[in-house]
Parts: sequence; C-alpha cells; structure tokens
Amino acid sequence: MIFPATRDGLMLGLGGAPVGNMYSAITDDAAQALLQAVYADGCVSFDTAPHYGNGRSEQRYGRLLSGVPRDSFVVSTKVGRLLTPDANAPRDHGAYVDVLPNVQHFDYSRAGVRRSIEDSLVRLGIARIDVAYVHDCSVMTHGDKAPAVVRQVITESIPELQGMRREGLIRHIGVAVSHWQTCIDILREAELDCLLLAGRYTASGNCSAAVPAGPSGHRAGAGRRQIRCALAGCGCQIASSDSRRILAGVAQRRADTRRRTDALIESRGESRFDGYPP
Repeated sequence: MIFPATRDGLMLGLGGAPVGNMYSAITDDAAQALLQAVYADGCVSFDTAPHYGNGRSEQRYGRLLSGVPRDSFVVSTKVGRLLTPDANAPRDHGAYVDVLPNVQHFDYSRAGVRRSIEDSLVRLGIARIDVAYVHDCSVMTHGDKAPAVVRQVITESIPELQGMRREGLIRHIGVAVSHWQTCIDILREAELDCLLLAGRYTASGNCSAAVPAGPSGHRAGAGRRQIRCALAGCGCQIASSDSRRILAGVAQRRADTRRRTDALIESRGESRFDGYPP
C-alpha cells in the first residue's frame, strides 16, 4: 500500500492546497499549528505541489516533515510547473493569495522534471519523495495543446521520473489531473503506480472500473494499482474501494469534534459559531 491509513484506520490524507493559501491567507504559525495537530492525531499521508502558493505549501510542509522521522510519513508532490524567483511577481496567482514571489511556467521536459523534483526536495527539507505526480497535463489546463503535452509526458516526464526512482529520489510515479480520459490515455502507454483524479469522481464512485489494461496487460483496478480520488472542496484524499464506510467514519469524527468544540465554547461562556457545514 502506498498511502498508509491514519492511526484510526481511515484511508485519509491531508491535501496541501489550503496551507498554500488557497482562497484565503493563513499565517505560517497557523499553518504549523494545523500540520502539527494533524500529524499528532495520526495522519501520515500528505500531498502538496509547487503550484500551491508558488511553493508556499511545500515550504510549510517542510517545516514539519523535516523534523519528524522520515519513515513516519508519506508525502506526494508534483512536477510540470517550475518556479522562478522574481521580486516583482504578483502576490496572488489564480485561486492562491499571498503567494511566494515566484513565477510559474509549465515544463514537462526531462530537464524540467528533474529540476522540479530537486527544487521540491529543498523546499520540503527531505531527501526522498514518496510519490511524484505529473500535474495538470490534461485538456482542462492546456486546451488544444493537451495532446502534445500528454505525448511529452509519456516520452519525457515519466521516463525521467523512472530514472529518478532508480536513483532513490522518488518511490512511486503517478498522474494528477482533473480529466479522467487523460488518465486512460497515459495508462495505455505507460506504467503508473497511482492516479490522483481531482473533483471528477465522488468518494462513492467506482474509480477503477473504467481504467483499461496497461502495456503489460495489468488492469489498473483494486489490487493492481491504487487510485486516489480528491474530493472537490476538501483537503482529504481517499484511496479505498469501500469509501462509503470511510465517509461514515469521517462524519462520525466530525460530529465528535463538533461536540467537543461546543462543550469547550460553552465552558468559556462564549457563543457558538452557527456557520458549521452540515
């Protein structure tokens, strides 16, 4: 299994977009408090990307992960975007605010992929990445250029990642996109260890059924490859065929947390915030 469960047995991990200041900014101290609490509570699977806050998410993860035993967690990051320092770069980028002063540009070449991994290792403060995803290589991001991008991913990005795996710099290779057809197209020609399909399947969907056999004849289903689904609007990632049971467990933990929070607020004589999600 690539992605270990939490201490409570839930197949959940922490997505790194929010600590990269997606939609709203949080302070470094608040980000560290969150990450330390999550790790202490038994979450050991973490996902991030250079795209998340122009490197801010990786940098914040690095403050935590570089100080805990390396074999105690699994971290995934992504290639496909390079960051170039620029003091005049905009401080907002897409959905991210108060980002680091870097300029992004796409690069799926062999050299670009290697530099991306090396830069991520520095920001994360570790010597090995567990999962390297090729990021946003679909029509959702590149439009009419997507076929050429996918071809470069197959002929350059993945072979370079395979070489870096042999060197011990990464352990597993995957693709992280928002378009299911791109996953199938790449799997027809390349061996992958995992997929991250963002926002196009719910946790109750069967994510492995539509994926055809790869070049070696192995079907990318349960027991052959692990398919991760990122829930829209949620930092958690799920990797299980029994996702209804998982979500029931999450709902129970969420309800327990709400009760504990309400009890704490009541003990302080304060008013409860009424904006909880259902």
